[in-house]
Amino acid sequence: MVNLGTVQLNHQSYLHDIRQNVWRLVKLLTGDEIVATRLSTITSQINRLLIDSGSNPAFSIQLELQSHFPELSIIFITKNQVPIPNLIYPFFDQVNLLISEKQYYQIKADYFLKNYVFLTEGKIREAQAIFAQKSREQLMTELEDKNKVLQESLLNIKRMGAELDVAKQIQSMVLPKEEELAEIANIDIVGYMEPADEVGGDYYDVLHSDGVVTIGIGDVTGHGLESGILMLMTQTAVRTLQEMKESNPVRFLDTLNRTI
Repeated sequence: MVNLGTVQLNHQSYLHDIRQNVWRLVKLLTGDEIVATRLSTITSQINRLLIDSGSNPAFSIQLELQSHFPELSIIFITKNQVPIPNLIYPFFDQVNLLISEKQYYQIKADYFLKNYVFLTEGKIREAQAIFAQKSREQLMTELEDKNKVLQESLLNIKRMGAELDVAKQIQSMVLPKEEELAEIANIDIVGYMEPADEVGGDYYDVLHSDGVVTIGIGDVTGHGLESGILMLMTQTAVRTLQEMKESNPVRFLDTLNRTI
């Protein structure tokens, strides 16, 4: 069995180029323009039906040299079972519905090549080269698809960057300010934090209430937005407990632990 080419049918726009390539291949192997026109036409019609069915189809062309007559097999491949279209039978010597090991359905249409003269090794290599080269239209379509994926990725990166900027601003706003620290009498306190990512999980706070200064320092495991959010939750819980005048360290830490 010689594989002459396999094409994934992603776009209707491929059909024109595929039809031309099938015509060239059949003409090359049979020397008959009428046969080439018939097989390329029916192949294009079946491919169009499979694309319209939304079954992620493909098709393959193979050459079987071991049988009594060499067979040119056009195999239409689909994930969903589809009935064999009646219009295919007049164009081929035999048509069968097969199921592959990977549960793909295959409509295998065989055309017997009764004239051997065209089946030289050189002709077969030339036939394989026909589908080995993608058309300009196929390349442009694939490029457009990849550009769409790239644009979506860039938009997601921009959105994530904006979200991180907001989280970073919130985090910097809730950390102790220099003015707040300067208001604490008889003690000089300086704090600085530079996260490894845009938002980090390092936590520090200075609480001043009723003449008592309490310093809290912590580090949330990991980096990035998730650890930064957990840090904000921790600071909110700690400041809430301070406002509630919770002075017992055991109850303070137990409540904090259950909260976060």
